[in-house]
Amino acid sequence: EGGRRWSHLIDPRTGECLSGDGVSVSVLAPTCMDADGYATVLYVLGVGAGLRWATERNLAALFVYRTEEGMAEQGTPAWNAMGE
Repeated sequence: EGGRRWSHLIDPRTGECLSGDGVSVSVLAPTCMDADGYATVLYVLGVGAGLRWATERNLAALFVYRTEEGMAEQGTPAWNAMGE
């Protein structure tokens, strides 16, 4: 709307729809329900805080987000270790 992107998620801290650079968060977890819940929390937290939160909890998570140069992605150490 008016050049601004909106998410279907609401930030419980503000009560507002999320907008910003986040595109998606993927999480590998023991159950689909856990993965979905974690992905929602991480998306709401954003890339910086979400990466820290997920790393502290040893979650395997991949963040995809927009930058001025285009799309970028960043995984937690647990996510990155899966490719080793």
